[in-house]
Amino acid sequence: MQGLRGLKGGKSLAEFLRVQVGKTRRTVKPALSESQILTWAKEHIKRTGRWPTKLSGRVTGTGSESWMAIDGLLRNGNRGLPGGSSLPLFLRDRVERIHHLLKPGLTESEIVAWAKLHRSQTGKWPSRAAGRVLQAPDESWAAIDAALSGGLRGLPGGDTISRLLARTVDHQPPWAKRKLSEGLILSWADEHHRRTKNWPTAFTGVVEGCASETWGALDRSLRRGQRGLRAGKSLALLLAERRKVFRQVRLNSESLTTREILAWGDEHHRRTGEWPRPNSGRIKSPPYVSWSAIDGALRERRVARVGTRSLQQLFKKHRDAPFIIPWRGTLRESEILEWADAYHSETGKWPNRRSGPVKQRPELTWHNIDASLIYGLHGLQKGNSFPKLLQKHRGVRNKLHPPTLTTEQILAWGRDFHRKSGRWPTATSGRIAPAPGETWSAVSSALTQGLRGFSGKGSLSGLLNTIRGDARKTREKRTLKVSEVILWIMAHRRRTGEWPDRYAGRILDARGETWFEIEQALQHGWRSLQKSSLKKLAAGMPTPEPLVEPRSRHQVRRRTG
Repeated sequence: MQGLRGLKGGKSLAEFLRVQVGKTRRTVKPALSESQILTWAKEHIKRTGRWPTKLSGRVTGTGSESWMAIDGLLRNGNRGLPGGSSLPLFLRDRVERIHHLLKPGLTESEIVAWAKLHRSQTGKWPSRAAGRVLQAPDESWAAIDAALSGGLRGLPGGDTISRLLARTVDHQPPWAKRKLSEGLILSWADEHHRRTKNWPTAFTGVVEGCASETWGALDRSLRRGQRGLRAGKSLALLLAERRKVFRQVRLNSESLTTREILAWGDEHHRRTGEWPRPNSGRIKSPPYVSWSAIDGALRERRVARVGTRSLQQLFKKHRDAPFIIPWRGTLRESEILEWADAYHSETGKWPNRRSGPVKQRPELTWHNIDASLIYGLHGLQKGNSFPKLLQKHRGVRNKLHPPTLTTEQILAWGRDFHRKSGRWPTATSGRIAPAPGETWSAVSSALTQGLRGFSGKGSLSGLLNTIRGDARKTREKRTLKVSEVILWIMAHRRRTGEWPDRYAGRILDARGETWFEIEQALQHGWRSLQKSSLKKLAAGMPTPEPLVEPRSRHQVRRRTG
């Protein structure tokens, strides 16, 4: 640009105005300080009873300042503010001390009196999370705990509600845990086993009869040597030593030696007459680990003091144990079924992949047989499994692949249930007595989700309605047209003066229809309707003249509901 009439050239009008307006804006708004914002916040809470937010509008007494602008300044760091914050964060860092300065002082005797009243009315002593103080609704136990710990409102500081109650009323706080002993933990474990028939683990939850203790905390105390216990144990190891409950205990492979492994192997050989293999189960003496875990540690070279690479190599080298070569023969399904029948006649239950070695072929395990059926090894057909084989030839129920169901079966079970109980079954009716392993919940899911031979278009109640004669519930909803729905909407508007919504109750112009069902059909595209909603359909309609005076929605619902 040329510099004419006394002006300097090189700039356009837009650049000139941008610079001048920027200078004007910077000079119009003065710098702000954090103390000034705090003063405005104090005035706001005194006037309104609540802390300001960015939606609180103008700052009273300033004229041109707003809380929205202050929030932006705190975020961006303009007008002398550091930035990197916001109005909520700024007040959160300072609100506690301001809040306590605005409230009256407290005394320990006053807090104790409130705690005794809380105990008399609720049956337990208050904590930080106890909510509002019953005798003083303006106070909260969280604020009192903060005042006790921070030395606010006339209190000395360095204290908590639990410590104050422990000094004054001899209340045992949750953090003051009692001393423990192995005998006490075992007594709790015995009681748990007597009640549930299962031994507890670290994930069992709360100790029954002692709500302040959990099995996870007891396991940590045993491991770390806390609360009067010796370190180095665990709940699983304690139960294995004192109650002979053998579970998988964590293997410390770095401390294993050849002498220890051989001693465990000699004991196993004396008891069973065989040298241990990876599938020989668990060791019956400390540390109660499995032979599979020891074999894995040897193969991964996590046992530094043992020179062999497997369990069989170790006992072959030091005890001259026979080295078992992996079996490479062929298998037949009839042969596997004979072994399964022998196992069932001996034990009373069918084998599974965790049943260990096959008695007729010790070099094989049931896990090997299941893998061979799945992957088509040893001459077997691929794609099968041991549970499927038992289901097909022995009728043993397979949980992962339950048998198909028929309508006649379910109707027969329903008649039997009605004859015994006098009512028809539902999805929550529990197990089906004539069919072990079946539940009404599973049957209902199969009917609605299209499982086990069904199409997924039915339900348990709809199927049972065919034999209990409930024609109203079995009636299929007819298809609808959008023009038909629009006529109902217009009639509802004329009658009530309001557009219908899903809560408008029954449709007086269509017997058996409700506005809720119509809204669902529109939203999902059911009953031959295009996806829409009542609100969208009503948006494009003219407003008809009402037949009566418009009434409140409550009156309309009460009449139509």
